[in-house]
Amino acid sequence: MCSPDAQDEEDISGTPRCTVCPNATTTRPSCTVRGCTLPVDVALKLIVNRRCYGSHIPNLRLFAPDLVAYKDIDKVDTSDGKVPVFKFSTLQPDILELVNDYSHNHRMRDLNELSDGTLGEFRDVMNQYGNNIALREIEREENRRRRVKQKEESEESEES
Repeated sequence: MCSPDAQDEEDISGTPRCTVCPNATTTRPSCTVRGCTLPVDVALKLIVNRRCYGSHIPNLRLFAPDLVAYKDIDKVDTSDGKVPVFKFSTLQPDILELVNDYSHNHRMRDLNELSDGTLGEFRDVMNQYGNNIALREIEREENRRRRVKQKEESEESEES
């Protein structure tokens, strides 16, 4: 992840490039997924906290195809060794980390840890970016929460 003070520079085509990262020997932000060894070839930058989150174009192409198309990620030349930076003005850090998490082939974060609001926001983002695997898991969690709520309401009604 780039530092909050990371500066962007633009190449000739106007594509912003990430130039400052925690490790001074690299211009690439790290992936937020623990243990991920895939090369980072794109940075997702949040306007909210001015941080860059490393990700992987092939993963995004598979798991969030509409994000790749929306941000024209495939059209960026990375031959200079710097990664393109794609800015998000409305995403919150926890949602972007979930997007990145659900764009990897590994055991994903348990959604029952999320608040209802965060789960709903994550659903909206995954729907927008076309991540059907995440949407299925979100649907399962929402259904589980509905069943729990119905059971609690039923038990309260029986006690009255």
